[in-house]
Amino acid sequence: MFLLPPDVRSWLADDHFVWFLLDVVEELDMAAFEAKRRLGGVGRRGFDPRMLLALLIYAYACGHRSSRRIEDLCGTDVAFKVICAQDSPDHSTIARFRQDNTDAVESLFVQVLELAGEAGLGRVGVIAIDGTRIAANASYQANRRRSWLAEQVETMMAEAEQADTTEDDLFGAEANPSRVGPEWAHPTSRRERIKAALQRTEQAAAKAAAPHRDRVAAASDRVQRAEQKVAGLWAAAEDRQQAYAQRQADAEARSGPGARPEGRAPNPPGQTWQARHADARLGNAKDRLAKAETVLAQTEAGLDPRANLTDPDSGWMPTAKGWIQGYNTQLAVSDDQIVLAVKVTNATVDFGQFEPMMAAAIAGAQLLDRGRARAGGSAEPIDLLLADAGYLTEDNLTVQGPDRLIATGKQGHRHAAGRPAHHKSELIQQMSIRLATPDAMTAYRRRGVTVEPVNAHLKDRHGLRQFSRRGLPACQAEAELTAATANLLKIWRRR
Repeated sequence: MFLLPPDVRSWLADDHFVWFLLDVVEELDMAAFEAKRRLGGVGRRGFDPRMLLALLIYAYACGHRSSRRIEDLCGTDVAFKVICAQDSPDHSTIARFRQDNTDAVESLFVQVLELAGEAGLGRVGVIAIDGTRIAANASYQANRRRSWLAEQVETMMAEAEQADTTEDDLFGAEANPSRVGPEWAHPTSRRERIKAALQRTEQAAAKAAAPHRDRVAAASDRVQRAEQKVAGLWAAAEDRQQAYAQRQADAEARSGPGARPEGRAPNPPGQTWQARHADARLGNAKDRLAKAETVLAQTEAGLDPRANLTDPDSGWMPTAKGWIQGYNTQLAVSDDQIVLAVKVTNATVDFGQFEPMMAAAIAGAQLLDRGRARAGGSAEPIDLLLADAGYLTEDNLTVQGPDRLIATGKQGHRHAAGRPAHHKSELIQQMSIRLATPDAMTAYRRRGVTVEPVNAHLKDRHGLRQFSRRGLPACQAEAELTAATANLLKIWRRR
């Protein structure tokens, strides 16, 4: 029994992370989170967005992502009790808050980065970029091919049209639309998910056929230019024939029948060597166009990509332990393991993500500089970017930006760097030679101890082995919230 009323402030140590978290949340600009807050009306008062945000951040810091699990902990865990002041929100309130503030999480990530700069963190002299595959909240068994999805959409549209016709006959064409069955109106219905999945497969098919369409367009352009060339040569030959005929008529008028004009008679159109050469080039161009059109038709006929019914935005991703249904999550991390940028994509490979992640890392470094400026510090530029061989392309080696080291092989660049392979481009050979130098080898070793531990922390300590939500925007917000949580823990430990 308590002899005096309890004070929850005595339940946790003074240096506990919760007190730091509550102080930080109290100072945040919450305009983005409060934009959708409902004020007034019937029912009990709503929960403070600052409390719900602190609750989510602490739950993510402890590796708990389920709203039901967070609700349970608010009744059993002392730290959760302190955050909510023993006024526990139910799981639906927590889930709605997380769902309604998908876009607002980006502002939280930005403010935390500025706070890290103000705290003296974020050494951006060396930045590491890496991608990790995170499972989606979906099963591979829910993947369907485009042909099946198109058939289902066609069937459902026919059923919907038949249902509308039947209801018009029963209730009249001007009947209340609410009489339509909820399975056709609810935004999360199976029909809507199938249509979203079909759209994803159409995009994938268009992307796969795009190179062949480009070849057809290029071949068609060559045919058009060749036809214009042939037409121009024929017109020029006809003009020469007419001019010669006129000169011959003038000569006969002056000297009598049979008189010949000066100069050799021109060849008929199509018999000059220029015309024969142009005709041959036109024939070759038409043959290449026909071949390109055949390949495009065969490609489009053979394309039948898959999409997931549960989460159409997710993709089939390779990992060291096999393939998973998930997302490719890109991270840009500073030398002291502050997450500068995080981007969730459904791209299977990494090489297309280097340039956008470099731009995001530069933007993150600028946010750190804003925080440093508030503390009286000076700006720090990015000196070197590190990336593994998954990002190796000539474009990534030459695109404008900070200096970079990109590995040129999966088996270790040190063994092959002194012996550039002939099948590699000159740029890649130069990178291999550079990576063989002692300074570059020392610098590149920082990649493994910079970004890889952050990947492990996000998955093991913060529970981001699988996304809780579905859809690319929702997963992006979840990754940003987790990264902001990891950065807050770094700041707390620094202080």
